[in-house]
Amino acid sequence: MHSINPSDGAQAIAATATGNTAKLLAIVEVEEGQKVQCQEPGCGHGVYKRIHVVATGGNIMVMGSTCFEKRFGSAQHLQPEYSGNGAGRRLTEEQRQMLLQNTAHLIALFDEEATANRARQLEALERSRKALADRQALFDARSAALRQMRAAEMPSQITMPTMPWRWVKPMSSMAYFHLPDGQGWIRVMHGTGTHYLMPWPASEGWDEALPPTVGSPDLELGGYRVNNIVACVGFLRKHALWEQVGIWRDIMDAISKHNKRLIT
Repeated sequence: MHSINPSDGAQAIAATATGNTAKLLAIVEVEEGQKVQCQEPGCGHGVYKRIHVVATGGNIMVMGSTCFEKRFGSAQHLQPEYSGNGAGRRLTEEQRQMLLQNTAHLIALFDEEATANRARQLEALERSRKALADRQALFDARSAALRQMRAAEMPSQITMPTMPWRWVKPMSSMAYFHLPDGQGWIRVMHGTGTHYLMPWPASEGWDEALPPTVGSPDLELGGYRVNNIVACVGFLRKHALWEQVGIWRDIMDAISKHNKRLIT
């Protein structure tokens, strides 16, 4: 059985606990064959489990759990700094020698270890927070890009003009022709089955813009009444820069894309 030899450093630690106050520095244990002596006055028993390292009355001392509780109460009440899992931290042989010869140095090593552990925990927490922030930023960026993509894919749903000619036969095919002067013309079918060529957009002087081959101006409807659809389409295809066949949405989308290309 070994006795504790307090060092100057141990006295310095113990100086933080004066009078009847006590600070439980650690709860440790050693091999059963390497018991240390309880320093409670009048005891002197050898202890190897739940060894209480206590700073009290200007001294630092080692006590068994029974003597400690008789003198100070429960260890939970005093909140030990280093106690392993609560039953006592198992010391290595080197640490056991420090407990016997330089307790203050052993507690200082515990302090350094605890400080390093706290630093690692803070670093891990910071990395976790940063990773979470990075994931959130990536999610926000992807969400914004997706919203922009969807908005770009559906311009016709937002800005597509409404067809102004209510007399057009429902679900009938149309054809758009874009001439070199920038004027567009849309071939549509009247509810009666007659073809008309309408200026798009409407402009002054439209009734004098095309030759009789195309048709006759109908001032009431605002377009050319086509007399010969083959001759009309033949003329337009010969002179048009580009054309689009389909329904109203197809034609408006084609015009919108063409205008965007001109801008960019």
